Amino acid sequence: MREIKLYIASSIDGFIARPDGDLDWLTGFPNPGKSDYGYKDFFNSIDTVIIGNHTYHGILA
Repeated sequence: MREIKLYIASSIDGFIARPDGDLDWLTGFPNPGKSDYGYKDFFNSIDTVIIGNHTYHGILA
């Protein structure tokens, strides 16, 4: 049986994108240690990803 894991990058007030759809806030914080914040381990633990069209194209850009 598969295990479902949900990850949503959202702001503290629950929004995923700015009102204009921009996702720039996701990369707008300092990360001097170049940490991946556990993303690599998370992605290595899953075999299927469901992602929205706007997010997908935003990642490709």
